[in-house]
Amino acid sequence: MAWWTRASWNGDAMAQHNLAPAHIAGDGIEQDYDAVRRWLEQAADSGLSRSQYTLGKMYMYGLGVEKDINRAAPLIVAAGEAGFAKAQYNLGKMFRDGKGVPKNLQTAVQWFLAAAKQGYVRAQNDIGMRYARGEGIAPDPVQAMMWLTLSAKGGNPAAVENRAALAKKLTAAQIADAERLAAAWKPMPGAVGRGGLTPPANSSRWSPGHR
Repeated sequence: MAWWTRASWNGDAMAQHNLAPAHIAGDGIEQDYDAVRRWLEQAADSGLSRSQYTLGKMYMYGLGVEKDINRAAPLIVAAGEAGFAKAQYNLGKMFRDGKGVPKNLQTAVQWFLAAAKQGYVRAQNDIGMRYARGEGIAPDPVQAMMWLTLSAKGGNPAAVENRAALAKKLTAAQIADAERLAAAWKPMPGAVGRGGLTPPANSSRWSPGHR
């Protein structure tokens, strides 16, 4: 803990991030949510995507800070654009449900897909269901089955159920095609809009308070 503290004061973003949960738990250090916010803000300002995401979630749900959706959404967007899969998945849900951002199913699909391509199993289930239902994207039962298969193999129980339900509606040939694609699939880590995946529509142009 002493090393993390020294490193944090010296500007080490990862140490600043690691001090945050210690302050939350009071693990070897005083429980102090103001300190959590301050350290996460410094790490987020340094560009550490996991700190941007964590701080965004704190503001989203009012965890140790005053709830402020106008501060939460840009932080989570920044983390997603930097390639942080968990942030990308949550942005998919936010745009799907219109929570803190304008509801946009097409943009939701792009964020779910960005996280799914990195191997985030919950996003793989969601993008599979978007393909199955044709929500925000043209329906494609083979792509739906491929993503649900990957998510199920990754240990997601929701995907196991969704895959079984979808399988009843597909032909044997469609299932075989999906399983072939799933077997050949490889994760593709990468940042959104920074030399990696295509930026989701309107993500960077989202402005606080725009509904």
